[in-house]
Amino acid sequence: MRVACWNTEWHRAGSWQGAYIRGLMVAGQPELICCPEAHDDFLAPEWYGAFSRPDYGYPLIPGRRKVTLWSRSPWKDVDDLGAAELPTGRFVMGMTTTALGDVRVVGVCVPWADAHVSSGRRDRRKWEDHIRYLQSLRTVLKSVSADCPTIVVGDINQCIPRRAAPVRVYDELQPMLGNLAVWTQGNIAGLDRLPVCHIMGTADLVLTDVHGYSRKMNGRDVSDHDGLMVDVVLDAVSGDFPKM
Repeated sequence: MRVACWNTEWHRAGSWQGAYIRGLMVAGQPELICCPEAHDDFLAPEWYGAFSRPDYGYPLIPGRRKVTLWSRSPWKDVDDLGAAELPTGRFVMGMTTTALGDVRVVGVCVPWADAHVSSGRRDRRKWEDHIRYLQSLRTVLKSVSADCPTIVVGDINQCIPRRAAPVRVYDELQPMLGNLAVWTQGNIAGLDRLPVCHIMGTADLVLTDVHGYSRKMNGRDVSDHDGLMVDVVLDAVSGDFPKM
C-alpha cells in the first residue's frame, strides 16, 4: 500500500503549485493521501475525502481544512473531533478499505510554535497549543482499537530526530508516538532537510520504501513543506485482518 503526504500551503488545485503537487502525488498511484492545509476540492471527484472541522481559530475561508484525507475507497466511522481537549479543526480519523484490507487513518496537523500567539486568538504562549495537541493526541491514540492496522499521517511540525524544537517540546512528542513506527524519520531520499510532516503506523505494517518530494521545483517554491511517500505491507506474523 502506498501513502503520500504533502502540505499544500493552501494552494488551490488550479494554481501552478497545486497542479504540480497534485500531479506528482497522483502519478505515484497512492491509495491514501493526506494534504494538510488544503482545500476540500484539492483532488478530483473520484477521490473520497474526509476532512477536519473548518474552524481552527483563525478567520474562516470557505473550503479550507487544516487536514484533508483522501482514499480510493469510501470512508466510514469518520471522527473529526478526537477529543474535546484537542485544539480545534486539526484532526480527522476514519476507516477505509485498501489493498491490505481495512485500515484506520488518523490525519493530524499539530499547531506550529506561534499558533495563536501573535495572530488568531492571541491567547497562547509560544509552543502552548503544540504541546497541548501532542498531549491530547496521545490520549486519543491510546484509546484507538487495535482491530486493524492504523496509520497516523500529517503535519507534526517537528523533525525526527530533533532539530529546531526545544528539548522540552520534543520530549512531549515521544510519549505521543508510543509504539508507532515513524517511517519518515531521519534523512529521506529526494529531500535536502529533515521533514516536519510524517507518516507512521502500527507494528502490523512494515515499511518497504520511502521517498520525498522536494518543496522546490526549478528553484521556485512549491510549498513551505516537503512531501513524502511510503510503501508498506502487512507484517507476515500479524497476518490478515478481517474486513470491518
